[in-house]
Amino acid sequence: MALTGGTMQLTAGVRITGVTQNPQGTGSTAGIPDPTWSGGGNDNQVLSFGTATGLADIYCCAAWDIAASTALTLDVYTGTDFKDVLGGTAAFRKLKAIYVQIVNGTGDTSGVTIGNAASNANILWFGNVNDTWTIFDGGPPFIGGNTSGVTVDATHKNLKFANNSTTTLATVVIALVGSSV
Repeated sequence: MALTGGTMQLTAGVRITGVTQNPQGTGSTAGIPDPTWSGGGNDNQVLSFGTATGLADIYCCAAWDIAASTALTLDVYTGTDFKDVLGGTAAFRKLKAIYVQIVNGTGDTSGVTIGNAASNANILWFGNVNDTWTIFDGGPPFIGGNTSGVTVDATHKNLKFANNSTTTLATVVIALVGSSV
């Protein structure tokens, strides 16, 4: 069974709320701003079904257990390491979005490092093959992507996720979205 339609929405946002004190010694409350301030923003990437720019036909999402002091390397070119949401082969040719979050690290502060695969690394949206990003239990997820995507081929196919803890298993949710052409 293959997907014949669908939509993916990747959302990133921030909300900051703070309280300020009224200025002292003004003798008047005229012009004093509301002492509560709230601000933030968010952005969305939406990919409808298809294979052209701005579209995707492969949707994958799974939880992976990574033992302490080990790394998980996924080959996203062959399509055998990571199955699509229906359990079928997910042979990417363009990777258009990634989401990675630690969902069970039992409070370990070492984190999981994304990137720097030993061979045939896909650098995602990093600038260099050796660049990495570390996420932490209880912290924000790693999110990346764009509508045109990054090329996946035989020499740019491996994604590495390394558990930096020497004692604690980390469970990560990894979602990948892209196209087969």
